[in-house]
Amino acid sequence: MGNSTANQPGRFAHAELARRLPEALGPDTTVGLRANDTGQLLLDGGAPLDWRPLPGQPELELGTPPQWTTAQRSHVERVAAACAGQCRDVESLSTALVDTYTDFALVDDLGRRLPGCEDRAAVARLLGELLQDRLGGRGAVLIREDADDRCLAHWGMAPPPGHPTVVTDAASCGIGAERETPRLIDAGPLPPVLRSAGDDEATTGNLCLTPMVSPAGREGLILAGRPNGPAYTSNDAKLTEIVGAQAAAYLLALSQQRDLRRAEVMRHELELAANIQRKLLPQEQPAVAGAELAGFLEPALSVGGDYYDHVWDGCLLSLIVADVSGHDLAAALTMAMVRTALRAGIDQGLAPGELLTTVNRQLTPDLLRSRQFVSLAVVAYDPLSGAYTHATAGHPPVLCRGAQGAITELATDGPVLGLFEEADFPEATGTLDDGASLILYSDGILEAPTADGSAVGAARLAAALAATEGTAGDLLAAARALGRPETTAVRHDDVTLLVLHRLSTEAPD
Repeated sequence: MGNSTANQPGRFAHAELARRLPEALGPDTTVGLRANDTGQLLLDGGAPLDWRPLPGQPELELGTPPQWTTAQRSHVERVAAACAGQCRDVESLSTALVDTYTDFALVDDLGRRLPGCEDRAAVARLLGELLQDRLGGRGAVLIREDADDRCLAHWGMAPPPGHPTVVTDAASCGIGAERETPRLIDAGPLPPVLRSAGDDEATTGNLCLTPMVSPAGREGLILAGRPNGPAYTSNDAKLTEIVGAQAAAYLLALSQQRDLRRAEVMRHELELAANIQRKLLPQEQPAVAGAELAGFLEPALSVGGDYYDHVWDGCLLSLIVADVSGHDLAAALTMAMVRTALRAGIDQGLAPGELLTTVNRQLTPDLLRSRQFVSLAVVAYDPLSGAYTHATAGHPPVLCRGAQGAITELATDGPVLGLFEEADFPEATGTLDDGASLILYSDGILEAPTADGSAVGAARLAAALAATEGTAGDLLAAARALGRPETTAVRHDDVTLLVLHRLSTEAPD
């Protein structure tokens, strides 16, 4: 062991006995005291003496004059034995005090140096450095990472080839998942992580196994072993428990700091993604004679998978509302890809059904790999005649609101994008009368919670649109109020809506 008092057993007690013995026997009594292993003379009796082992102290010999009677010699031996017992008690107390001071100093040193450890490996190395002197033997410091305990530091051993860096079964080391206290094992098999070069599976030793426990649970293990040497004591176990708890608390703080940094990075990335996604939405209304447009998108999280767009090429106005499965960063990235493909198809003059067929063929391989799908509603509108063509891909039907408020579903039947590389998307046509409107939306508005806890649903949406003045802004406001209820219920999906309103061409009275 590393303590200085333990490296010189009995030296203090022997010197103290040599000092006290003449005082206890009186100045006229001549005796000698020497160590029988080295012959070192501890107390010089002067005259030739008869040397015999001191009762209770076989490492010492007591010298008395040869002419002494048995009674005289027995009396001196009793006094010497009593003095020796007192000296042993004083030495034990002194050793305990020194050891306690040493342990306090170790704990204090650990506390002062832990704040300088920037990561978990540095904590392990510091523990190994401090415990090597205190515990001796061999040791390993294992830190828990992703349900495994990784050996990040060791001492007193030469690791063999293939030395395990991960201990996945702590129970095999004598530490079960439920155990939160140290365990002392006398002459138990050495765990693989404590085996040195030349050891085999049958190598045994005295073990001290200590979990490092924080308020959040076990953060790692301290394993110490002595293949040859004295058994570990309860004081060793108590020290490693204190040191382990101190290090575990710091490891927990490191984990929390790491999580906070990751959360901050993620928050920043989401802010950037949300800003980019907002810029992908229409930034201004096209100047289309006789038409009003209004749209909004409210993601359930910072970013979402919904998207709406309108593209005016001077002849036709294309309207799009799309919904990628999910409402996270991955969905937002996929939606940017969908937007690019849709706009490229519109630039080629593809009609709604052909547009969906082409985009589906292009994107299905990528969507299958990412296990995503996309629903879409597309309308091509001629503002001169009011004629329109529409097609959907697994999307809620486009709604037509007549000038008097009647709501009609314009249903077409096409699969979502991303299921089948070759798929057909039927089209339907119609004419938008003066004062009528087309409403495209995502299913998030149908699933939004209301004040009574139920979903908005298609019937509520239709009723709200029918009861509203027919301008694009009015229709948008009515639908938006449904999708943003004044309730504490959590909305789990993005909400998107796009309205096209055909203005009346009648001359005023």
